[in-house]
Amino acid sequence: MLLCTLGFVGGFACMRMTGMGTLGKRWLDVEHAFVTCICTLFNIYCFCSEFDWRIILAQQPPSLLLLLQTSVMLAYYIVFGAIEIVSDKINILMLVHHVLAGSTILYAHTVNVHQCTCAFLMMFTLSNPPLAIAKVYHRAGSDSAARVAFGIFAITFFLCRICLIPCLIWVVMTRGWDIAILKGEYTTYWCISTMLLGLYVMQLAWFPSIVKICVRKVLN
Repeated sequence: MLLCTLGFVGGFACMRMTGMGTLGKRWLDVEHAFVTCICTLFNIYCFCSEFDWRIILAQQPPSLLLLLQTSVMLAYYIVFGAIEIVSDKINILMLVHHVLAGSTILYAHTVNVHQCTCAFLMMFTLSNPPLAIAKVYHRAGSDSAARVAFGIFAITFFLCRICLIPCLIWVVMTRGWDIAILKGEYTTYWCISTMLLGLYVMQLAWFPSIVKICVRKVLN
């Protein structure tokens, strides 16, 4: 899994550096949108193919598809977290989000709760493509298309990250507690619950800003 992840890290990084060198910085949004859309489609496929609520916290070896998903998305958060570090204006909240998301994926892999990771990635990445596409349109000067894409992003963000994530956290905390009591082992329960809660708090912190941007775009 480590070698696979390192391979994807190298691939994402090469795409980023190649785009920066040949197309200029303003075209990096296009590359980011492409990678984000591919990763999201892959997460949707993994969710539809592998996910089962009944075994969401079952500690069992992953299928090859879920192992590949773990490698791809861990590489995604590593690369784009590194990009935040070297950028001119560091977005601390975004950097912390990437680090915490990557840590959640890695820890879930370590304790073999890949079904939980599959659900988490589906809910968190579904709103990413509209935002990335909105940035592309904005950079291209197409404000009307950017507004539509950003509106879709705001709706999917609200539905997936604000409404659905608490459902996942509730399942993890209720079923996870029963499993922790049964096994007499609480470390996995508290780590997974704390990481998911931390990520959710970040979404709550971002959402008012998203609403303000939507209101401003509508008024303008």
